[in-house]
Parts: sequence; structure tokens; C-alpha cells
Amino acid sequence: MNSIQVCEIVVKTKSFCLFKRNEETKEYSVKYWDEMLDWDEAEIEFQARMPENKSKKGYTLLDGFTANAIMTVYNAAKPEIQEKMKNLGILTLSNLAFKFVK
Repeated sequence: MNSIQVCEIVVKTKSFCLFKRNEETKEYSVKYWDEMLDWDEAEIEFQARMPENKSKKGYTLLDGFTANAIMTVYNAAKPEIQEKMKNLGILTLSNLAFKFVK
């Protein structure tokens, strides 16, 4: 699953997700909100925490607002740019999207 597919699902379901990218395969491990319904607050904090050594071992939250901004820029881009965007990470795409969406 690439970053654009993750954003599409978040926008379609009008929800949020936690994601983590495997740097070797460039694929995303995603936990959607319905999987987290039975989690308590401590479990969500544990999954999304930043360890003391500052390397990301947990998940990052992707909300609907950010996913919608990414998809707005993606849908407005030319097809050749869209192909390049599919290979970018969600954090890079969110920075890019908020530069263009005002």
C-alpha cells in the first residue's frame, strides 16, 4: 500500500489512521480507527510514542484534514507528477500539500 492509497482510505472513511513505513519495502503498516476502538488511551499513546533516542519506532497519526489536503494536491497534479507523488512518504506529501493548499 502506497501513501496515496492510505490517504484515499482515510478521506473516503472520514476518519484517521496510525501508520508506519517500512523503509526496506516502502510499504505502510496501517491501523485504522475501527481497529483502535477497543484500545485504551495508554495503548494509543504507546503505539504513537516517540522513543527517547528520537528514532521513530511507533506509529504516526494521519488525520482526515491532512489526508484531504494531500488528495486535493494529488488530484490537481498532472499524471506524470502523480506517479512521482506515489513514491513519496506521507510526511513529505503533507509538507508539500500545505505549501500549495491555502
